[in-house]
Amino acid sequence: EQLKQAYRAFTNAQFAECKEFLENVIKSIPLIAVATRSETNDLKELLDVSREYLIALRVKEAMADADTARSLELAAYFTHCNLQPAHLTLALKTAMASAFKSKNFVNAASFARR
Repeated sequence: EQLKQAYRAFTNAQFAECKEFLENVIKSIPLIAVATRSETNDLKELLDVSREYLIALRVKEAMADADTARSLELAAYFTHCNLQPAHLTLALKTAMASAFKSKNFVNAASFARR
């Protein structure tokens, strides 16, 4: 349930709320008792997804504080996080727009192709 809320917050660009939800998910995983191997695999997948989104959020936060060159580099890193397809599309559009605004047409074209 909290993962769905985190997805919604990420889609709506409410990154602080998304980070809270994901941190709560990660903190609650060690407290869950599982009985089967499939449940264990589900929890590992949940941990991996939460970790990837937290990494993406940290990169996104760092983009706001960085200068133009560093911001472009972080935007490129942001596109390599394992996000849901809709969220990856948003990341690629953002990276493409920022590269285009900085007249970095080669990278903008690369993001557009992906």
